Amino acid sequence: KITCPTNSTYEKFKKLKIFSEDKLEILYDPIISVKKINKKKLEEIDEKFRNEDFILGIGRLTKQKNFKFLIKSFYEINLRFPKLKLVILGEGEERAVLEKLINNLELKGKVFLEGHKKNVFNYIYRSKCFVSSSLYEDPGFVIIEAGFLNKIVFAADSNTGPTEILNSSNNGLLFKNNDKNSLVNQYLVFKKLSSEKLMNKKINLKKFSKNFSVFN
Repeated sequence: KITCPTNSTYEKFKKLKIFSEDKLEILYDPIISVKKINKKKLEEIDEKFRNEDFILGIGRLTKQKNFKFLIKSFYEINLRFPKLKLVILGEGEERAVLEKLINNLELKGKVFLEGHKKNVFNYIYRSKCFVSSSLYEDPGFVIIEAGFLNKIVFAADSNTGPTEILNSSNNGLLFKNNDKNSLVNQYLVFKKLSSEKLMNKKINLKKFSKNFSVFN
């Protein structure tokens, strides 16, 4: 058997015809441990963020994760919402480049590169929303974890895992891949959504995230 983490991967393998179709199976990774996440989400985060509204990004500081794009987009968002912060968890080879960008855009004290964290669930739980800026993911485990924790998720429409998970923005908000204006506009849409529509997106994503539970 050849297992695929998402339906989009399954369809790509079908088209490639490397394997016979009867060998292909969709198998969701069991990354959601309900007891573990519900315990870890309650741990304290760094004191400087406890009373702040912040957008969250998580991942290695690499080209694929596209954090330069996220920081540039946040600059535009922050002009409209100056009290908002951006917190990025992760470490990687682009740290120096990102630090220089933060300084050039005069975002010091607004954008925080917090490095690797053993526990990310407490940050997800206290964030205003989660943004996956990656150029591609399959499926995008942090998106699933954020959905399980009832967060609104933004993700690039990359025709990979995030596109499938957010289901044409029914389960969150998709923006055009690597398009700053699209992400900024989607954030403005998010701010204007009714509480009912926000709740529906959260419920839809949480239901989908349960496919990835250990129990399931």
